[in-house]
Amino acid sequence: MTHLQPDDEARPELGQHTHAEDDPCAAAVERLWSYVDHELDVSEADELREHLAECTPCLEEYGIDVVLKTVVRRGCQESAPETLRVRIHQTLLRGGAEPQA
Repeated sequence: MTHLQPDDEARPELGQHTHAEDDPCAAAVERLWSYVDHELDVSEADELREHLAECTPCLEEYGIDVVLKTVVRRGCQESAPETLRVRIHQTLLRGGAEPQA
């Protein structure tokens, strides 16, 4: 098990939180989506890149985030079949859903 996903014994009690500033891995994981989306400033991106170069579990998490973003992007580029688009449009023009058979 990685240090990103501790087992139950290692988890803090309710009411106790691990803050990103206390854990460099938590801070890195917290910023991964911003990094993947190129939303970090240059110094933050450099700092995160340095952490990823030294931390295999965080680098693996980064890889998962990149793959997930790629799959979502690919899925969003597909178009609905024209027949479905027409059926939805006709249903909306009639002002409601078609009765189920």
